Amino acid sequence: MVTIKEIAKKAKTSTATVSRAVNNPEMVAPKTRKRIAGILKKHNYAPNQLARGLVRGKSGALSLITPTSENFLNAFYFREVFLGINKAASEKKYNILIEQAKQGENSQLQSKFPVDGYILISPSSDDPVLKQIEDRNLKAMVINSRSDILSWVDLDNVGSARAMVGKLVECGHRNIAIITGRENVVNSTDRLKGYQLALEENGIKYNPEYVVKGSFFEEKAYRKTKGFLSCNPEVTAIFACNDLMAIGAIRAIQEKKKKVPGDMSVAGFDDIALVPYISPAVTTVRQPFYMMGAYAVSALVDQIEGRKNGKVKKEFPGEIVVRESTASVKKSK
Repeated sequence: MVTIKEIAKKAKTSTATVSRAVNNPEMVAPKTRKRIAGILKKHNYAPNQLARGLVRGKSGALSLITPTSENFLNAFYFREVFLGINKAASEKKYNILIEQAKQGENSQLQSKFPVDGYILISPSSDDPVLKQIEDRNLKAMVINSRSDILSWVDLDNVGSARAMVGKLVECGHRNIAIITGRENVVNSTDRLKGYQLALEENGIKYNPEYVVKGSFFEEKAYRKTKGFLSCNPEVTAIFACNDLMAIGAIRAIQEKKKKVPGDMSVAGFDDIALVPYISPAVTTVRQPFYMMGAYAVSALVDQIEGRKNGKVKKEFPGEIVVRESTASVKKSK
């Protein structure tokens, strides 16, 4: 195969310019880019789509950056979002490259291929990649979180949590605990805000001792709930900030020989595929995952292709789905 050095020689330019033409085509003059693309195509150095992309200054690819959680790519939430992303990308004739970005202070954009834009799923509010995208003036869209610097598509987490806790209050519950997600994730903090608002609106004093930190993990919620129940027997309902934590809480309650919902109601958030089929089926907030994924791609492509300017801020409503895990509070005899 021809080397990048030979490509540079034939194109009468530097190897650095060839590299930029492949990885950041917008940084190379159109005439030079077209000359390099022709040589690449002639020598089969790159797929035809990439060569065509260099000519027009676009690769026809989007980078989808997901959280690094070990099982995230198998999660129901990701599958549904990705189905929406993939369908919209196919209709727009864009390819999707999936990568799991490294987290922490040294987090960097990892894509080894030229892409026209980035889609980030549930990034933490302090993820350095967000600032890197802004500093490089790249096109990007955040899903299931919010950003002060990038476009985003998200659920109305405050309103949805507020409505769910309001439902529990309507059932007569006054001592309602919450199992929260990760503290640096916006949708987790927003669901806590919704919980607090619902309590305030119903004249219920917020009790920080009723906040259980589950970090969105089923096993952690299970362990934390077991300890919490021993110290707070007056609690009659739990609102978990995702369905996995609701499932963990139900396990803990049942191991304490208590009934759900007879002794304690449990509500979740997300409406993952499993929750209608466990016993009891879980009351939850349904998120329009597919629609969010499809909208994110359509809005991002509109920005890439110049049909839309400015930051996109799109909020979808959640839907309360009442099932067997919640009921009216048990009256004392």
